[in-house]
Order: sequence, then structure tokens, then C-alpha cells
Amino acid sequence: MCYHNSLNTKPGELSKRYGLKSGSSPKISSASHVSGFSFPTWPILTAQNPNPFLLGDWSLVLGWVQDSNSAEKLRFVTLNARIETLQKKPSFIGALKKRHRWILPSTGFFEWQKVGNKIPYYIALKDVKICSIAGLWDVWVDRETGSELITFTIITGSANPLMAKVYNQKERMPAVLEPQIERKWLDNRLPDINELLHPIQESLLTAYPIKSPLKAVNTDFDEITRRLDHS
Repeated sequence: MCYHNSLNTKPGELSKRYGLKSGSSPKISSASHVSGFSFPTWPILTAQNPNPFLLGDWSLVLGWVQDSNSAEKLRFVTLNARIETLQKKPSFIGALKKRHRWILPSTGFFEWQKVGNKIPYYIALKDVKICSIAGLWDVWVDRETGSELITFTIITGSANPLMAKVYNQKERMPAVLEPQIERKWLDNRLPDINELLHPIQESLLTAYPIKSPLKAVNTDFDEITRRLDHS
């Protein structure tokens, strides 16, 4: 599943990438490797307001969750949402009915290939620095403090042939959107999510083993995406 991501950008790159007003990029730190289990804050574009970015925490907490203890427990199991169960699990049905779709900008994500030992891989678009990953978001209000928490989950689906070789244990991948359908995903007049969330063409992706190990904590240094030299 998709638990490790990156957003290694310079100020203004996000606005330029998505054709937004200059200066609309959120003030965030560049991140070469971020673990979902740290519940990081990330910029997202939503279907409701697809121009300025919102800042949300990775891990979906639905509005109906009653208390902070329940919310905290839920976060560990909602980092990803399987496309096959989006319309079945209560954890995701609420956000889906509200049509809370979003786009998560990413410069690449990480997975492990199992060949004897586990080998970490870095996967990114070939010709576009920032790719878009589809997901769902929601707002949870803490009933004790009244504070609001914006959270999101990444949608995952079947792997394309390239990702099936890389993530050969489960053969799955995040729902990376081809550039021409990014805005269609944010258009709530197009309800058929299955038509939009097919595996991206493998020819658009690059994937290679990396030198650095990955952990369940953030390890933010540029060299983490350096290609492993097999020689």
C-alpha cells in the first residue's frame, strides 16, 4: 500500500504546476521522504475549492467520529482507501457521498520489492516533476475543544505491469492520475470514479531501487532518492 511519499519542491512550483495564482502555494517544508504513520500535514486541492490549497493531515477521520480517542485509533487504518471497498466501508462512504474528492501533489512515492530481502524503490512520473494522487478528505470537529481537523486518505488500486513487478507482494499502487484527467477527478458532475481511477500507463512512470533504507519515520534528505548502484 502507499505509506511513503515525497514532495520535494521549491516555493511557487505547486502554483505553477496546477495553473493557480502566483503566491497561492502553501508555506510548507520540502520533503524528500515522509511516512504516512507520522500523519504529516500536506497540501491538497479539493473538489469543493480547487484553486487555493488546503492543508490536511494524512489519515482520514470522518465527521461522525465521536471523540479524540476514537479518532486517534482510526487514523492508523485510514492512510489508504482501497478503490474496491470505497462504497462499502463506513470509513469512506461518508466522504464519498459528500463527493469530498481531492488531489495530492507528489514528487514520487516509495514501495518495496521482495526478492529475498526487501528492496526499496522510488517511483515517479518520467516527464512531469509533480504527479497527482487521488483521494478523499473530510473535516472532523473535536466535540470537546471545538477545533477542526482536515484529514485525507490516498486511494489505491490494482497495479499496472511496472508496479506489479516492483510491489510484487501485493501488486497494488496509489491512484496516480494522468495529467489530462486531473480536473475531471475534481469535477463532481462526473460521479463514476471507477472510470477515472484506472491504473496509470506504465510508460509514464519511472521506477528504480534506492540506496537508503526506509523507516516508518520521516527521513528527509535529498540523497534518499539516489539510485542504488548494482555495480
